[in-house]
Amino acid sequence: MKPSIRCYANALRITAVLLAAAGITACAVVPALAQRIRNLVQRPTLVEYDPPALSVDTSPLEQAGCTLSAPWWTCPEGGPKDEWGCEVLQSVSPLLGGLDPAPLAACIVRGHDALPEGEYIYNTGCAYPGYIRYVVAEAGSLRLVHNLEELRALAAPIETPEEALSYALASQGLSALYDLSIDPSFRYQTRTLEETHVEITNEGYRVLLFNDDLCGCGPHTTFAVPVEVSRGGEVMRLEPQPLFQNPEYDSLCVD
Repeated sequence: MKPSIRCYANALRITAVLLAAAGITACAVVPALAQRIRNLVQRPTLVEYDPPALSVDTSPLEQAGCTLSAPWWTCPEGGPKDEWGCEVLQSVSPLLGGLDPAPLAACIVRGHDALPEGEYIYNTGCAYPGYIRYVVAEAGSLRLVHNLEELRALAAPIETPEEALSYALASQGLSALYDLSIDPSFRYQTRTLEETHVEITNEGYRVLLFNDDLCGCGPHTTFAVPVEVSRGGEVMRLEPQPLFQNPEYDSLCVD
């Protein structure tokens, strides 16, 4: 018995549906595969550097009755934290230990309009920022460093690469990265990926730090930010350079 015209028509419809489904799958797979191939082809060269052996002696805070439950310091009621109006006292990176005196903790004040310009060193966060000041030990007592000018007066002159690194980190709120690796899933925007390091210049030092652009919605880019530090303590950010994006953060929104 010969197949009927209706059988042929049904077969054609089924074939069309299968071809359409295959086309949709290909359209979904090909861009992802192409992006992965681009990531492999554009994989940058990684330049690694060893971090300096720095540390911060926090014993003056402990002698004032404060205890550390990382990353927060808890101090007695009426102690330094309350005296300075800090919402929280946060521990700092050991990489700030190149300064003398070194910051012992970050005094964070939060709020949309908490502090006027010149009354804090830098701010962090997005819609609800935290304003950063530092606690230091000087002449046997604790004191608060309110702004960049006070920090500069304590730190200058900047005479070593370690001091330059600590000063750039303390003044700018950027990050030092020494544990980078090449991830084939990342979207790279550079041919060379360098870790944090310090170069000596005619005026002082150039420190390579990093900034994650996390405010708002993705994609979020990690930037390299060169920071010029003079021997007199002047500090200036140079033009940020985009480095890479992590696709896992593409749908992340941060307020």
